[in-house]
Amino acid sequence: MMAPSFLTLVISSILVARPVLAGSRAWESSIVYTQPSYAELHGDLYEPQKENSTISTGSRRSTTTLKKRYVTINPGTANSDDRLWPNGKIQYCFESSATKELFFEDLVEARKLWENSGLGSGFDWVEKDSSFCNNNANRPNFLLIVKSDGLSCTTGVPPLNKMSGDPENRGPLMRLTADLDIGKQNLVANYAHQMGHAWGLHHEHQNPAWWSSEYAAAGGNVFSSSNFKCEKLADYARVSQTLTAEQMKKACTSRAFAKANRFSAAEFLPIIDSTAYRASKTATEPDWDSIMIYDSNMGSALTKPNGEAIKQVLAPSQHDVEGLKKLYSISTSSRFNPLGSKSNSKKNAFIEIRKKERDSGCGEVPDDDPTGDVECTPKTCGDACPVKKARAVPRKAKSPRAVPATADPTWGFLNKPTNGGLDSFTKDFFNPELPIKEPFLVDLSDAGDTYASTAIFLEFKDGAFFSGVMGLFGCTSVLVTSQCGMYMSHHWEHWWKQKQTDQQFEEMVLTPLVEGDIDNPSFLGFPQITPKNCFTQEKGVKVTIFAPTFVAGTTPKYVNRKAKLVTAVATALGLAESDITTQLYDAKREDNFANDEETEPNLETASGKVFLTYNPDIFKDGSMAAYQVWGGAQVNNVDGTMQKQANSAINTPMMSDRWAPNFSSSRKRALLKYLGWA
Repeated sequence: MMAPSFLTLVISSILVARPVLAGSRAWESSIVYTQPSYAELHGDLYEPQKENSTISTGSRRSTTTLKKRYVTINPGTANSDDRLWPNGKIQYCFESSATKELFFEDLVEARKLWENSGLGSGFDWVEKDSSFCNNNANRPNFLLIVKSDGLSCTTGVPPLNKMSGDPENRGPLMRLTADLDIGKQNLVANYAHQMGHAWGLHHEHQNPAWWSSEYAAAGGNVFSSSNFKCEKLADYARVSQTLTAEQMKKACTSRAFAKANRFSAAEFLPIIDSTAYRASKTATEPDWDSIMIYDSNMGSALTKPNGEAIKQVLAPSQHDVEGLKKLYSISTSSRFNPLGSKSNSKKNAFIEIRKKERDSGCGEVPDDDPTGDVECTPKTCGDACPVKKARAVPRKAKSPRAVPATADPTWGFLNKPTNGGLDSFTKDFFNPELPIKEPFLVDLSDAGDTYASTAIFLEFKDGAFFSGVMGLFGCTSVLVTSQCGMYMSHHWEHWWKQKQTDQQFEEMVLTPLVEGDIDNPSFLGFPQITPKNCFTQEKGVKVTIFAPTFVAGTTPKYVNRKAKLVTAVATALGLAESDITTQLYDAKREDNFANDEETEPNLETASGKVFLTYNPDIFKDGSMAAYQVWGGAQVNNVDGTMQKQANSAINTPMMSDRWAPNFSSSRKRALLKYLGWA
């Protein structure tokens, strides 16, 4: 292992976390088991969900809502006890320089998530040099970070009498993967979850106080057989082939028995060994905002008592932070004093410190109502405010669909339509039933009566991917690209119609876009995007408004409000309005849905859809990255008149670029090796 550079040591000093092997088949595509006596399993395999928590950290700031909620190890000093990291400081080593190349930057970002949630100094990560890491005598005293097919981490420092066997198992271990098919579909959030285990947090849902008498003696009323569907776990069929019906029932109710049979139910069921954990005793329900809780898409097994889905969480909650501070005997009281009350003696000192909205923005409590709604948007919070963390790009050896057999002279092996083949390419692009990676799509579900805007942002990193918008037959999409990343939004036609006032249009479309929206977990406004300098002219920013026309496609719809949108986007991104392109389209409902119930998408046509294809290495030599953006049912000026073009005649992307990635030589070698091209 090479000694870290001075810059690396400086950057790594901001990391703060610590380990224990926790994981689940619900998270991992391929679980690697370690010593079963102290190892647990974990991982994530779920799609993004809209947030629907009953304990909203953004809506109320009453001190009564801040009851302690956490489940941690029960540390001790004996050889058989789990232990804490001395002073919360984790010494860590990477197994190789290639592993460091893959994970270091996202680990830094994961540590920042904890910092943004309130876990500051006193929880430090310190990277050790090669002489320390290669000395076997030091192995029990540092966290070894290795590349794996899944996600797992020892919780705290394992018992001394359980450290034995191969070098990996002689000390704390964190297994990471850059595969975005598992976990939270967000590398940074995946690693932040593992950091929680490293410091000593167990899964929030495994507190026995929540479970009914069938599972734990506490006889709780949060989780029971009515909302823990064991049979839905991915490995249920496999395990049931080796056990009797009675044994299978036990595997679905006893964590110890499930664990002994390598069944992922062990990562859902309550921890009932009283010597192995500490848990909050005053809370009446779990912290649904905890980064340590499994959401309802992880194995499709767990929901809230009323059947409501447990939302996806992408950053630590205040209770996660409080639990760690309690575990390490650090005071938590000052963090939760209401800041809005005029009688609060600390208000003046903290007036510039906003209450932080995890995954969204921040807020300040009103002076006249300390327990009232948070009043703030990312625009008024300033640059110091934490923002929604966009999903990281998967670093995969293969792109989402099979790469072309031969390279295009200009676009290399970038996945793109052939001449006249836009519709057939669309079928492969959007088809969720193909045994290959699905694209990242802007969420259109559960609009209800709100007609809230939705959006997606992805950085252009080391993995090829597809992304797109469906359901466009009157709605509008804002498309922004650069050599840094891509952004796509969906804005419902409902707000563009004349029966909606200009004020309603601005409140529901323009303001969330240019100021951000802390109340809508499925939307990112421009101020909520990180990195903040992603869309600049220096990075080759391009903007297209994909907007509808009237039937026959000759006249743009909603001219005045489209002009307002162009002005707002140009102002927000620091562009001239002339820098923004409008692409009209004329698509119908039947272009988007194959049945009257609108439950089955029409995948036979590109009409009503926009899609982006990206590849970080189109020539397989690390020299060039590229993207293209395509859309169907376009209306363009043909010989002086506006005409709707057949999709077979659309052979030019709406937006495209290619550039030399800014990789160091060592990172380029690591990337090529990881992609299997070197």
